[in-house]
Amino acid sequence: MSSLISSAVNSIKFTLVAAIPLLSLGAFSISTEPAQASTTICGFNVPSGYVAIAYTRSLSCGTTSTGNNATVIDTPRPGLTICGFTNPPGYVAVAYTRSSSCGIPANITENNARVIDTPRSGLTICGFNVPSGYVAISRTRSSNCGIPVNITENNATVIQSLSPPPPPPTPTPTTTPTPTPTPTPRPSDITPIIEYLLSD
Repeated sequence: MSSLISSAVNSIKFTLVAAIPLLSLGAFSISTEPAQASTTICGFNVPSGYVAIAYTRSLSCGTTSTGNNATVIDTPRPGLTICGFTNPPGYVAVAYTRSSSCGIPANITENNARVIDTPRSGLTICGFNVPSGYVAISRTRSSNCGIPVNITENNATVIQSLSPPPPPPTPTPTTTPTPTPTPTPRPSDITPIIEYLLSD
């Protein structure tokens, strides 16, 4: 009898141990896959909806004697440093900078990248191109926007949201007074008058 009990216990233990890997990899596992990061593409044609954040050489894109042959792209977001000087739709430049990831400019003192942000009231943007829906409320000089040719010149703009005009007031309907009806004389009211006239 004891041997049968011992055999049954061992069988249960084996079943539980064998089931542990199945539970950890089965339908009860929780996915922790990270969000998609930046992507390296061959060449320099950035697809719509993305920006270039670096130029690089990739063996997957073929061999070149010198220079880069690939681009690292990402989706635009506030605070991102992008290569070049073209703002993605819905963004403005808030700083010009030099980034080693964006290649070496022809002039070692020149910038080759910009920091982008979404426009909002009170934001200082580089240059004078005010985004749609905003107005310039002042011109200023910002060290983040490069050095102007003339040290006294402005190189940045403070913007303000152009609030839509308030809607016209809704006319309040006026109550038209109901005219008081003129009372119609009843026959009993004019009978004495008729009798008086006939008596003559």
